[in-house]
Amino acid sequence: MNRNDYRIYGDFDCEKHEFVIKDPFTPMPWINYLSNGSLTTIISQKAGGMTFLDSSSDARFTRYRMTRSIPMDRPGPYVYLRESDGKVWSPSFEPVRAKLDSWSCRHGMGYTEFESELNGLKASIRYFVSPESNVLIWDLKLSNHRSKEVQLFIVPYVEFSFLDAAEEAISFHWSRMQSAFTYDPSLGAVKYEYMHMFAPRKIKVFLSSNAMPDSFDADRDIFMGRRGTEEYPEKIVAGKLGNSELPGGGHGAGALGFNRKIASDDEVRLMFCLGGAESWTEADKLIRKYKNIEEADADFEKLRDFYQKFLSVFNASLPDKNMEEFINIWNPYNCLQTFNLDRSASAVHTGMGSAIRSRDNMQDALAVSCLNPDMARPRIKMILSYQLPEGRFFNGFNPLSAKEPDGTHRRSDNAVWSVYTIHAYICETGEYDFLDENINYYKGKAATVIDHLWQGIQYIVSNSGQNGLPLMFDCDWNDSLYLFRGDGVESVMLAENCVYACRLLEEMALNRKRADIAAFCQETALALDKILNSQVVWNGKWYNRLIFPDDRIPLGHWRRREAALFLNTQSWAIISGTAHGDRAEKCMQAVKERLLTDLGFKLLTPPYTGIPEPEDPLITNVPGVGENGGIFNHANAWAIIALALQKDRLGAFEAYRNCLPFNVIDKVGVDKYLNEPYCWSSHLIAD
Repeated sequence: MNRNDYRIYGDFDCEKHEFVIKDPFTPMPWINYLSNGSLTTIISQKAGGMTFLDSSSDARFTRYRMTRSIPMDRPGPYVYLRESDGKVWSPSFEPVRAKLDSWSCRHGMGYTEFESELNGLKASIRYFVSPESNVLIWDLKLSNHRSKEVQLFIVPYVEFSFLDAAEEAISFHWSRMQSAFTYDPSLGAVKYEYMHMFAPRKIKVFLSSNAMPDSFDADRDIFMGRRGTEEYPEKIVAGKLGNSELPGGGHGAGALGFNRKIASDDEVRLMFCLGGAESWTEADKLIRKYKNIEEADADFEKLRDFYQKFLSVFNASLPDKNMEEFINIWNPYNCLQTFNLDRSASAVHTGMGSAIRSRDNMQDALAVSCLNPDMARPRIKMILSYQLPEGRFFNGFNPLSAKEPDGTHRRSDNAVWSVYTIHAYICETGEYDFLDENINYYKGKAATVIDHLWQGIQYIVSNSGQNGLPLMFDCDWNDSLYLFRGDGVESVMLAENCVYACRLLEEMALNRKRADIAAFCQETALALDKILNSQVVWNGKWYNRLIFPDDRIPLGHWRRREAALFLNTQSWAIISGTAHGDRAEKCMQAVKERLLTDLGFKLLTPPYTGIPEPEDPLITNVPGVGENGGIFNHANAWAIIALALQKDRLGAFEAYRNCLPFNVIDKVGVDKYLNEPYCWSSHLIAD
């Protein structure tokens, strides 16, 4: 098989909606997100990963070393199996790495399952987060197909992290003493309590089982031993845990030891739970609840029911069956996990400082509004509640923190996304009366939803430059344009965004008989449309990107030596309807000729080799990467919409198909793409 083919590692199981991995050594950790929207576990094809509650920054249960250590992707929620002859192995292959007769990892909708076998002893372990309780469930089944009885020592294991992930990195030497790792003999559970005086949250964390363990460890160093490693901890090799505790803090862990005999042709089943709650009273309730293994079975059925309903909302029938599977299953799944987690931790993202971002999370709600509007509505309301009375939004905020949101960074485009998302929500539900609901401004009086939207657009257009276009402030959609910020810099893309937002808002205003808002939207859209088609913006070949208040050549002008053509202002000229006459054809023809690759559209061309001019130092991504001329998938989505609006059906179809992860892998090779064939990458490198 071609080394470029992702199928050397695994393939899609379209019937079960799973991606099945057959080789544990994928180019990077290929992960799955197990989440109920509150508790989340990221888990890789080797069971590496972490668990956190709401925020991977402020409530991280377990430690994860990600891809910056060797070996990468450790630790995780592991299970060790020690046989009576001293043989040690793990159903997930890691961390022991023992040679197995068979092994597979199945990433499914909200669950990951490992199946392995060694000398006739079969192990199956399914990980999933309860849809109703904040617990990660590990459902282990062991089947003995040998001719004689098997004696096993079975140990689930996690390494605990400071809840406040940044504090662990900054001052472990001091903060370690403000934690306690103990064992509750009445419940058979290891308990972890983080008592740091400045911790934003103090979740009570536990590792438990449906059965009472024969031994335990809460001290990582005792469990591992001085000569032990994650592959072969000394207590696993010895076949008995040390019954250690760390009430004074240190390197905490959770390990529960179970001695089991399995007769020939018989099986055993054990369930383990990693969970947390705001108090020990609530945590103990969860521990007791999951002493009953039927609770786990009921939870898994609820999980399957949720995904069956979620994925049944939209179904496309296409001649390209791989594309059909991605559109119907993996694209909605990607949208849901992004909605739940946004910029939280992943195999490469540290998850530090994670918060709700007004723009990004509103976009996430837009993506799920057609799939599950009931999920989108509370997110929309929460973001609107952090809008300031003048219409501005904070760049980011943390509703779980008492800290004041940081308002120093001024992103100019936040307000337009509220309009798009709420319009999409209403189109899906028909609930126009949502526009009449009252929501308080941040530290301000209440206003209706439609007034929030109006105030947001008014804030943008009232902060205009000398040409009448909206000011960029620190940046608009493109964060890297921060490098060109300055007093009076105007954003063409944001002007196009505003025209489209005004047209949608006018439609909603007319429904609610708000003539004042409708008149404002109509007047604003006409005024911006006129400016966008003036020589200030239209350079004769395409639309500029940024307009400077001095005599500098506009960014995105064909006379610039670098960054002469930007994708987004051409796409949004079509989406907003501001490209008149032959200008729509001209600007998109330039896009096809100069930005289109067989992997998708580049964000701009030529990429920067220096900023602001080629002879200056480069202070951004290297050429062809990310926002410096990379293939940005978010921007590609708008280009595809623009092609569809121009009735270039084949062009839109081919552009979308080119972007699909498994098609990109076929062209660049799986070892260069690195990421999962079932997940969108933020961007690709343009060669």
